[in-house]
Amino acid sequence: MAFNPDDGYLYALERWNDPNGSNVLRIGQGGVTTVVPGLRTPPNPSFAYSGYWAGMEYHDNKLWLYSSDASRITSLDLRDGKTTVHNFAGVAFAAANDLVYHDGYFWSVRNDGYVLRYDVRDNTVVGLPAPQLAISDPYGYGAGWVTGSGLLGFVANGTGRVFHIRVTDSN
Repeated sequence: MAFNPDDGYLYALERWNDPNGSNVLRIGQGGVTTVVPGLRTPPNPSFAYSGYWAGMEYHDNKLWLYSSDASRITSLDLRDGKTTVHNFAGVAFAAANDLVYHDGYFWSVRNDGYVLRYDVRDNTVVGLPAPQLAISDPYGYGAGWVTGSGLLGFVANGTGRVFHIRVTDSN
């Protein structure tokens, strides 16, 4: 689910685990939910490996979908429905569960104590060691956000514990 501050709606997927793609839902005040005509996610190729769309973020008039195998970020333009797939070949990182946009990059966290920085301009990913983030939570991290002071925030899904990460130099 992602919030679009430009139009005031939440966006979500009708079925996050459908190998054929999903309708995009727009959620307004009072929980009124409609299917957005003409907007559908592409199939996620990682479904062959028990994958699904794990995270969603809004940035630059697009919904950005994150594959559960951490190898793909796909943008879905809210204006025209165009999709662009960013493959991160050779990603030697286990799956992460959510992503957030900050300072020109997408960010995610893995259970084994790595912060992942994705650059969709050149389809590169960097794993930054953060051993203090290693958790033994089979449900991983989720609910990524950026605080008003620029901290990245993630929640350990199984415990509800909140972690904040200060990025001092995104490069």
